[in-house]
Amino acid sequence: MNRDHFPIQERVAIAAIIALCVVCLSLLSRSAQAALPTVPGPEAYPRALQPILVKRGLEIVQVRPLKTVLTLSKRKAVADRLIVVFRNSLADADQDSSHLRANRLGAGKALPLVKIGPKAILVDVTGAKSLEDAARAYKADPNVLHASPDWIMHASETPNDPFIGSQGGLNTIQAPAAWNRTHGSTGMVIAVLDTGIDENHPDLAGKVVDRRDFTGSSAGTGDVVGHGTHVAGIAAASTNNAVGVAGVGYNSRLLNVKVLDDNGDGSISMLFDGIYWAADHGAHVINMSLGADQDCSTSWWEDLFDTGRNELRDSINYAWSRNIVLVGAAGNNGVNRQQWPAACPNVVAVANTTIADVKATSSNFGTWVDVAAPGSSIFSTAVPGALKCQSGLTGQFANCSGTSMASPHVAGIAALVRASCGFTSGSDIVTRINDTADAIAGTGTNWQFGRVNALRAVCFPIPGGANIGAVTGSSLQLRWTDRTPGETRFEILRQPIGGLVLGNANLAITTLATAQLITTRIGGIGRIDLGGVLTTGTASSIIIVPANATSYTDSGLNTGVSVDYRVRACDGLGCSDWSNIAHGRTGTKLTVSLSAGGKVTSTPAGINCGMGATSCNAVYNPGTIVNLKPTPYINLLKHIAYEFDHWEGACAGQDYICSVSMTGAKTVRAVF
Repeated sequence: MNRDHFPIQERVAIAAIIALCVVCLSLLSRSAQAALPTVPGPEAYPRALQPILVKRGLEIVQVRPLKTVLTLSKRKAVADRLIVVFRNSLADADQDSSHLRANRLGAGKALPLVKIGPKAILVDVTGAKSLEDAARAYKADPNVLHASPDWIMHASETPNDPFIGSQGGLNTIQAPAAWNRTHGSTGMVIAVLDTGIDENHPDLAGKVVDRRDFTGSSAGTGDVVGHGTHVAGIAAASTNNAVGVAGVGYNSRLLNVKVLDDNGDGSISMLFDGIYWAADHGAHVINMSLGADQDCSTSWWEDLFDTGRNELRDSINYAWSRNIVLVGAAGNNGVNRQQWPAACPNVVAVANTTIADVKATSSNFGTWVDVAAPGSSIFSTAVPGALKCQSGLTGQFANCSGTSMASPHVAGIAALVRASCGFTSGSDIVTRINDTADAIAGTGTNWQFGRVNALRAVCFPIPGGANIGAVTGSSLQLRWTDRTPGETRFEILRQPIGGLVLGNANLAITTLATAQLITTRIGGIGRIDLGGVLTTGTASSIIIVPANATSYTDSGLNTGVSVDYRVRACDGLGCSDWSNIAHGRTGTKLTVSLSAGGKVTSTPAGINCGMGATSCNAVYNPGTIVNLKPTPYINLLKHIAYEFDHWEGACAGQDYICSVSMTGAKTVRAVF
């Protein structure tokens, strides 16, 4: 068109209109950027044009797999998508300018689609000649920290074992013995980042506390593939419910985080989005039975070519900083080759062992792997008719093999350790698992620490709150809280203080069975070490009482004897640590209470009760006369006054001094 056809005034007006449109487009772009979703919808990831048909039980489901391309490095990535990370301080308007600049340099649409984690953005680069060209266009901008393809990952499962298995792996790691010591806790949450979970499965119903789909699946967080359901059952299937199988984590619960689609594939952006979400939604353990063949180390290669590992490591470190234990499958290529995310720092990498307790031939291995766990022919929860985990299908349970199955064994143990040991540090939990692993063949070469052992890893809960209950002139009652689900006995260490208990100078081991007392005396022992408690002869004794007991009355004692007691829980494989010391003294017990403010003290000493003092019980020799004296509480600044009014109980009336003859257990109340 001839410019001269337009007068100068019109050309100026047209230029102004064009400039205004550019500003408007920029503002619209900025508004869209600010409103980017944080969870990808179905449109975020491109899908193949032709769906595939997947049989799920009696129904046929249409699934559109992710649209993928092979990059120049011969690795598979999501087609037409790029992960871009800007500098933290970059304003939205400047990000908009970066997208426009990348578009001009060959990044295709350069359209931001969704936020991935706190830093990254998934960008549509449809129209670019290649993902590498699109990445170079973004990297030319100094405001861009990283730009990389959205790499494809897969579930880490090997072809199904043809034999019907059982849960032999649980016996290998001594899980049933560990469950005698702890059932874990419903407060422990294991996030399963996988193909989803069939939450209607009878052995998983009610186990999932929250869920999120990051794949845009039409099935939502449901499991069409069957892999995630199998993994979830290994980690935390309902246990001791007369249904199906047992989960290693016993009472632990689950987060259903779908990062692999209905064809069993996912992308790295889905993975670290899922890690961030799980970390923010109550996970204590994150299980990742998935991955791709790539290490996770930072290097000049990472800085030069930007493979996306930085964003993955950021998400892992985010979870680790919140004391979450992350567990990953080492992979199933049977080679010494790293797989992310298992190879990333702060992730426990897990290899697969067979029922013979040796490395499975398909399992990846090497000193980069931390531990091994059973992963061959593992029987667990299944989705009948699904894509995976159908071998030996029995009802809604089947076998599956691979490091995918080994990893949730470790995740379940991590939940048990956290619950039983009271650890709040992820590092402490991982150290405990590593240090207690069994050094089977291959330790030090195929993996660093050994094959995990649940029994050795969990802590034997110590009986809680040992205290003295009823007291008489010849007996003391020891009370405690039973914190162990499957002990076979309790052992009580009884040690006199300043006097003989039974006049026996030897160690006595006494067994209490129902109403019968059987005593075996061991002579010639002057000093004995009892699990860290050093006792000195003179009548120290161990009293054994049945499982599930919460008290023991020590009778036949001399009057005026002081005794220290400690209690521990035991099973056929060992005992817990000793409880706190409960100190008792035979005699007659005086208990004092107050109606309000004020204090009561005694002569002889023993009672000092009220106004912050807590000695409201004391034991005296029979026949002792105890004089109780009240002290009023007066606070002029607060206009508070509690004057003594009268006594109730063993003393009655308004006499200032209450004299109590300790002919038996007595109770006195001071009213102010």
